[in-house]
Amino acid sequence: MNGGFCRYSPQAIAAAATILSRQYLAQGIGYQAIECWKAKLLKCAQVDLLKELAPCTAALSRLHVAEHGRAYRFVNKKYMWQGLHAVAKVRPNPPADALHFVAYLSSNAATAV
Repeated sequence: MNGGFCRYSPQAIAAAATILSRQYLAQGIGYQAIECWKAKLLKCAQVDLLKELAPCTAALSRLHVAEHGRAYRFVNKKYMWQGLHAVAKVRPNPPADALHFVAYLSSNAATAV
């Protein structure tokens, strides 16, 4: 959907999507509780938090805001189907900058939960 993401590694994009998806809990989106998930994600993704993961997460959050509700795009139309859990209907959170995600992922309390 956006060629600008070619500068990020696939594991950074996947990790960024994971981070954002965990932030939709207020909308009733369920998740599997995993102890120390942030620390595990950082270890497994093997990407630099400051140079790649935080900027990628910030860019992905901006993209979600920009693309939300564009029903004329096939991918949005497809993922509004109940059979695919209507994930295209999940309202985006306000986009945050990269420093927000650095703080979110690197705080002592954050990595313990």
